[in-house]
Amino acid sequence: MRIALVMAGGGGSRLWPASTPARPKQFMALSGERGQSLLGAAIGRAAAVADLAHTFVVTTAELAPSVRAVGPGLAPDNLIEEPRTRSTAPCVALSLLHVVERLRRLGCTEGQIDAAPIAVPTAAGLPATLRESLVDVPQLPTEIVTVSAAPTANSMFAYPIGFKCTLPDNKHQLAGAALYVHGDELVIVPDFDRLSGGLLSRTRESVVRVTVPAGALRPGQYHVTLVGARSSRAWTLQVH
Repeated sequence: MRIALVMAGGGGSRLWPASTPARPKQFMALSGERGQSLLGAAIGRAAAVADLAHTFVVTTAELAPSVRAVGPGLAPDNLIEEPRTRSTAPCVALSLLHVVERLRRLGCTEGQIDAAPIAVPTAAGLPATLRESLVDVPQLPTEIVTVSAAPTANSMFAYPIGFKCTLPDNKHQLAGAALYVHGDELVIVPDFDRLSGGLLSRTRESVVRVTVPAGALRPGQYHVTLVGARSSRAWTLQVH
């Protein structure tokens, strides 16, 4: 089972004055979207990940009526209203709580819920504070395409993460991954080395499995980001 979560709570500041708090950019139609709003296009792309019954949109209470107009096929319970605008991590955490309850009402088992992919797209590239602290900036994958990771973990056991990514060319291979923890922020940075001897990989796509070692994370809730140069993925992790 796959879950799609579309975040649509923008406040209209990025493309001002074309966008406004009453009509932020997610309701605008930009070139390349064939007259469709950015939000409508995002809901359409989500169909490649999950069916409409498992597609959720999170927005503010003020924008909820406009979101319903863009996605009339969404079930009423699949529209999540934030009581107030916060950053990405609280938004994802609130959404996951809502999604879990919705799936339970739909009759999904706890095993199905735990196995559901939970990563959502987020801002690409290294966080600015992390980039400034690194002496050598690693070779990042171009895109993090999909992620398979559990929403909960036990601090006494290793935490596996599977993901598919694309590389800038077929001259690189996975060298490892670095784990950076700052408060409740957990950033995972895959690192790729150039193949030696003029060797080439068969494809630019790579399926990777990395493991956070047992004992590396203290109990608590973390906002996890798996970093790509053009597309990253984020999810909320509860460590017990």
